[in-house]
Amino acid sequence: MAAAIIPALIMHKVHKFRTLNQKLASDIRKQHPSITHPSQWKLLPTVAGICLCSLIALVAAWRCWGWAGLTKSGDRATASLAIVGGLGLIVSLVVAYRKQSSTERTESSRQINAAMQLLGEDLPTKRNAGVFALLDIGDRNQEVRQQIVNQLCRYLRTRRKDDASVEAAIISELSQRLGHYGYPHWEDMDLDLHGATITEPFDISNAHIFSINCEKTQFRAAFVMENANIKGTALFMEAEFEAPVNITFTTFEGDANFRNIAFHDSTSFGYSNFMKDTYFYSSRFHDPVTFQYVSFTGRANFNSITIYSSIDLSTAVFKRKGSFLNIRCNNPVAETEVTNLRRKLRHPPSNTSPVAED
Repeated sequence: MAAAIIPALIMHKVHKFRTLNQKLASDIRKQHPSITHPSQWKLLPTVAGICLCSLIALVAAWRCWGWAGLTKSGDRATASLAIVGGLGLIVSLVVAYRKQSSTERTESSRQINAAMQLLGEDLPTKRNAGVFALLDIGDRNQEVRQQIVNQLCRYLRTRRKDDASVEAAIISELSQRLGHYGYPHWEDMDLDLHGATITEPFDISNAHIFSINCEKTQFRAAFVMENANIKGTALFMEAEFEAPVNITFTTFEGDANFRNIAFHDSTSFGYSNFMKDTYFYSSRFHDPVTFQYVSFTGRANFNSITIYSSIDLSTAVFKRKGSFLNIRCNNPVAETEVTNLRRKLRHPPSNTSPVAED
């Protein structure tokens, strides 16, 4: 009897999944007319695997019920088919979940495209509407948050006119979501602002992000990144800060590169923790800069920096070798501070390493 049941069961499963595959292919054609040959064979390995597993489960159940004392073929077949039916129910739930997920992704893509069209409008009010539409989609769907962050960062990288309110909205709303205490919390995002010109105050305090790229970015207003955490790399090479910079109580878990930067206003890195290598090579500090109680766990490279006002490294801790070669000081106060720093670190505490000198 099992020999008759098994082929029928397999053919039933194959027919069921063939019908589902055809329906999915039809849906794809309706939603994307340009796709003339959607992949109709993606479910084939799944179907074959399910049929094989069903066959194995049926044979195993048939034998197990025999060992358990069910000697009548009809009873054994009924019990075995009940188990296989349970497997079929699980498979149906998995397929339904996959279909629902596909539908949700399609709907999210449609909504994102509509919001992006608003973001490309001429009127700032419509662009603002596009920003909030994108953010609302991300609040409801965690899977598209990085995509939305990418789109908003790309907008900030483009040359724009009359959009101070749009730029401020993007920065403010992203800051709230990236912040560790924000809700909903968009965690571990990548921020790519390379080459952008930011005219509004940029504040991402309390943000927990994965990486940030501000290479060659111009910040014309205040930059604040207080009590933040960056798990990956932080790239600021050749950036320009025209207003005060506050990067305090922030942890950099990856390399931090501040090479060849122009700091035109007061700057503070106080109480921050650089866990990997840090580079300030060839940067220029036009106003006072402080590194009060900063911890450099990796290598710290301050070679060829230019100090026009003053620098405070008196309480900074260098746990590995720091390098201070070819430092240029444009006033006696800065020169005295650098000399005192070298004197202090010539015989460092036991938990630090000496610095390289000129």
